[in-house]
Amino acid sequence: MEALEQLKEKLTVLVKNYAAQQTENQRLNSMVTELTKQNEALKARITTLEKDVVSVNFDRANLSEEDKDNMRLQLDSVIDEIDNILSTLND
Repeated sequence: MEALEQLKEKLTVLVKNYAAQQTENQRLNSMVTELTKQNEALKARITTLEKDVVSVNFDRANLSEEDKDNMRLQLDSVIDEIDNILSTLND
C-alpha cells in the first residue's frame, strides 16, 4: 500500500509539473508571437527610413551613376546584415 501511495504522490507531482510546463510554454509562445510582430514592424520601419535616407542623400549629392550604384550595393549589404541580426534576435 505504501508503494501505491508513493506512486500516487509522484504522479501528482508529475501532473503539476506538466501543467506548469504547459502554462510556461503558452506564455513563451505568446511572447514569440509578440516579438515576431514587433520584429516585422521594425523591419518595415527600417526599410522606410532607409529609403528616405537614400533619397535625401541622393538629392543632396552630385554623384555619378557609378557612385550611386556603389552606394546602393553598400546599403543592400547593410540591410542584409540588419535582417540577419533581426532574424538572429528572433530565434
